[in-house]
Amino acid sequence: MKITGVGAVPLAIPLAPSTPESSWAAGIGKQILVRVTTDSDLIGWGECFAYGAPLAVCNVVDDALAPLVVGQDPTEIERLTQVMHRALMIWGRRGLAMCAVSGVELALWDLAGKSQRVPVHRLLGGLGQPRVRAYASLLRYDTASDVGRMCRAMVGQGYTAIKLHQVDVESVAAAREAVGDGVDLMLDTNCPWSVEEAIRIGRLLERYDLRWLEEPVWPPEDYAGLARVRRALRIPIASGENDATMFGARELIAAGGADIVQPSVTKVGGLGEMRAGRGRESNPTRSTADRAWRRRSISARPHQACHTWRCRPLPPSAAAHRANPLRPWIRSPLPGSGTRGRPRSRGRAALSSERRCHQAVLSDLSHPSS
Repeated sequence: MKITGVGAVPLAIPLAPSTPESSWAAGIGKQILVRVTTDSDLIGWGECFAYGAPLAVCNVVDDALAPLVVGQDPTEIERLTQVMHRALMIWGRRGLAMCAVSGVELALWDLAGKSQRVPVHRLLGGLGQPRVRAYASLLRYDTASDVGRMCRAMVGQGYTAIKLHQVDVESVAAAREAVGDGVDLMLDTNCPWSVEEAIRIGRLLERYDLRWLEEPVWPPEDYAGLARVRRALRIPIASGENDATMFGARELIAAGGADIVQPSVTKVGGLGEMRAGRGRESNPTRSTADRAWRRRSISARPHQACHTWRCRPLPPSAAAHRANPLRPWIRSPLPGSGTRGRPRSRGRAALSSERRCHQAVLSDLSHPSS
């Protein structure tokens, strides 16, 4: 089996209107899938994180990575991933380029599972647990009352855990009042504070019994600063979503900067980097990393079906019924072509014109190749 094509497919998905409104809503509808085709007619799908710069990530996939892997054996995932890493050494160890690598690597794993007719988890060592508890990850809202309103709505939909994205104590207080003591609350602040500010505000937050406080420090790679915050607060600290490669996660752990490590498979470099970060591959720091990973709770972030498209549970057994789980949360498809390709235009209007692609892509995802 050989790879015959690699292409990034940017999606501009029109989300269903919802209230209260959030300034984040416009950005989250823009996502990127990676489509890898083979001479055996199998198609692998991956996903790149691309919030804020989707066409830039597409350029990396199409112009820098595709020429490296077309014509290669897709089952040689580790070797191809190393080829991509080395090719991007000067400018691609984190950020947009590593998001692009993640998407291609995930598509290769998808192909590997399809070629062997097994779920990918079987290739990674087996099913860890049959069920995963889901939490509602809210957008950021303008007022504390909006936060309380959304939290009540999520509890009404059956969620027992809710993650906020506010940066003020008042909103957390409103959320706790809205849901009571029987619902877990988490707070992801997206790296806004100095170490001193994080400690001061964190102490004010302790009374609200947060399950964790996520990424409280700017910059996110200030691992020593995160460790100071962790020592000062009773709230568990979560971090690592914006790290890339296993080395970033290992440095975070070695510094004692997190109780919960959150590598994102669409940013860190893919599934292989997740495995390497746990010390399963040969590396001089393996023993230290192994011990550190065992002492930490690991949270792998599944993007984006549950995390992005509205805050509602996915329908049970959607995959078993070969239904697209995203469809109930997406506004009626735009009229347009049924092509799967992406227009060649790279101008300012390119992303707008590419909105037509999402209908064909979502249809394709509803009917897997194997």
